[in-house]
Amino acid sequence: MKVKQKGYTLIELVLVVSLMSLLTSIAAPRMDKTFFNMKVYSRELCADIRYIRLMKMTEGGAYRILLHEEYYRVLNGSKELKTVELPKHMQLLYPAQVIRFNQNGAPSWSGTISVRDKKSGRYYEITIVPASGRVLLKDEIKSS
Repeated sequence: MKVKQKGYTLIELVLVVSLMSLLTSIAAPRMDKTFFNMKVYSRELCADIRYIRLMKMTEGGAYRILLHEEYYRVLNGSKELKTVELPKHMQLLYPAQVIRFNQNGAPSWSGTISVRDKKSGRYYEITIVPASGRVLLKDEIKSS
């Protein structure tokens, strides 16, 4: 009595998987990471603004963020807590250079900060709400 074996050999499976991965890598479009990076930096800045607001409300201190077009710095008094540099193709647009809050969480100024891609002109917006101090990230890409 002869037993008939059904199935594929290991070599056949490896060849099929290799061929499929090769075809997928050729056919798949190259992803542009620009907008993903913009979102990452926008979320990080938003989190840092929320952090200094919370720290000011709970600990006091002189927490603030200094904004520059190419980077921003998180400070407590003269002590630098963090510096975040944006890629060369991105920039920050802001109405005031210093973000700080008072003891009850109200901002020293309110407005919108944009994390903008210089090439495409598209951007994310972070809004600091007056009086309440809420920090909002609009989760959509805008065009200028």
